[in-house]
Amino acid sequence: MEQFDLNNSLGYYFSKSYSLFKSSFNTILNQEGYNLNSDHWTVLIILNNNPGINQSVISKIMQRDKPAITRIIDYLESENYVERKSDRNDRRAHNVFLTKSGENLYKKLLVLAKSLNDQVVEGIDGNHIDIMKETLSAIIDRMSNK
Repeated sequence: MEQFDLNNSLGYYFSKSYSLFKSSFNTILNQEGYNLNSDHWTVLIILNNNPGINQSVISKIMQRDKPAITRIIDYLESENYVERKSDRNDRRAHNVFLTKSGENLYKKLLVLAKSLNDQVVEGIDGNHIDIMKETLSAIIDRMSNK
């Protein structure tokens, strides 16, 4: 039977690098005393960049199911980092905003995230990083249209 070589699999490299990156950031959060994970951080980023976005859109952006996003937002809300407000046009929908506490948390975590990003790409030529981003964007676009 033919064997599949993981060293020739883009999916393997995507999965491995994503897992290592996520694990590293979760470890940093834990070491810094935050009871958060990278999914919480991603929601904070989305809300900082898109105040008042609704949970369904967050779900689409993160490629996660709605119940998972609800659990993340529930936790962030219980810690007073976010607040939900009913959508004026659709009472069933909730728009989510960072609170002042959430904005302060975002600023602190941003420093940690930037530091990890810098460590990850240290020693890699900037042109290679740009090419990798372009390539990954093309793959994401292609896969999103299927």
